[in-house]
Amino acid sequence: MKLRILAGMAALLLPVTAMAQEKVLRAVMHADVRVIDPVWTTQTIANIHGALVYDTLFGNDANLKPQPQMVGKYEISPDRLTYTFTLRDGLKFHDGSPVTTKDVIASLKRWGAKDGVGQRLMGFVTKLEAVDDKTFVMVLKEPYGLVLESLGKSQSSIAAIMREKDALTDPQQGTITFREGNDLQVSGSYAFRQYAELIHLETAASVAEYASEFYAGSPAITVNAHGSGKAYFMAARTDKALLQDFYGAIIKSENLRRAIQPKLPSGVTAQVRENDKQRFVFLMNFTNEKKHVELGEDSFTDAETGSAVGQSIMLEGYGIRILEASINS
Repeated sequence: MKLRILAGMAALLLPVTAMAQEKVLRAVMHADVRVIDPVWTTQTIANIHGALVYDTLFGNDANLKPQPQMVGKYEISPDRLTYTFTLRDGLKFHDGSPVTTKDVIASLKRWGAKDGVGQRLMGFVTKLEAVDDKTFVMVLKEPYGLVLESLGKSQSSIAAIMREKDALTDPQQGTITFREGNDLQVSGSYAFRQYAELIHLETAASVAEYASEFYAGSPAITVNAHGSGKAYFMAARTDKALLQDFYGAIIKSENLRRAIQPKLPSGVTAQVRENDKQRFVFLMNFTNEKKHVELGEDSFTDAETGSAVGQSIMLEGYGIRILEASINS
């Protein structure tokens, strides 16, 4: 009987021993971490990742009350207009460099230019300056009751403290540069704003790279072979200049036919639908002004009336015209 009990106890202990030896924790997150800058985006996953990489001056306790985190001590003046913060001893970044008030001030200004709560706080701030490497002062134009709560917020975007050289990058935009010899033969640098994904090459080739921010050197636009064609991926929200040059280069490279050969006026778009015999061009005016649209040498008829259309038409404000042409026109 004792032997059976001992054997049973040994069997129960085996899984516990195996679990104690296991040192890898595997977790499946709800989304991919594609943006590693916690200030650039309000994505929850980016905020979670940022909280695991960066620290904040204050953090919320179990009662959601802000408590000093990177701050060792702080003082609030009787009129509640001047906050004096002193950093804890021994704070260091991942590269071993010490955390100084230069890093903190640059980080708070960057966060305050982008995040809604930060913008609100900075609206009350008249001065944010260093006393020395460990102490800095925040002066308000009038009392604001959520100073510490703002600095310690845990929702997107946290007031992450990063190195000064990282925090001095523009929180609103960055730069994308096309690689030399890319297949589109586009060159130069362009701005991206508000959104930028961090992507990794596998079977694709890099057409353009980030030239700034945390992403410098990482691919921003890629091309991948897909059957007999190509698939391009743009990982950032860019300005109009890049889109015009990018799509213009694809149109030229693939010898694509324009819906309307002459340049369209601002606010007017042209989209094509066709079958084996007919081509339909949908002209749409997205402004409240009349627009004169040149049609070029193509021969069109009005799809609604069947009457011939000349070499130009007038589109009323917010007007739509459907033009028809034979497929060989």
